[in-house]
Amino acid sequence: MLFLIEFEIKKHFDSSAIASYVRSDVAFNFIHDHHNELKDTVVLLDLNMPVMDGFQVLENLKSVSHKLKVIIVTSSMSDEDREKAMDYSFVQGYINKPLKGLELKRILANI
Repeated sequence: MLFLIEFEIKKHFDSSAIASYVRSDVAFNFIHDHHNELKDTVVLLDLNMPVMDGFQVLENLKSVSHKLKVIIVTSSMSDEDREKAMDYSFVQGYINKPLKGLELKRILANI
């Protein structure tokens, strides 16, 4: 699935630099260690991930001073999950999988 998401991003955003993480704890540690360098960064976050789920990542991001824009990309169809995720001020959008590049472009255009 990660390959398909990267493919959609590259198809619609030619100059995008992409860093992919399978484990959420590794991704969060990178953000924690480099948050000052990530001012124009968009994070695509799944809610269902190993080690820390997406909500744990969102909670941990609250403790880091950052200017990240987070877009949830998930298979969760739960209205409760959508509402809970959108309550975080830095979450800018919620996309149900599969990711569609045009939907991502629409969200990014409104940020």
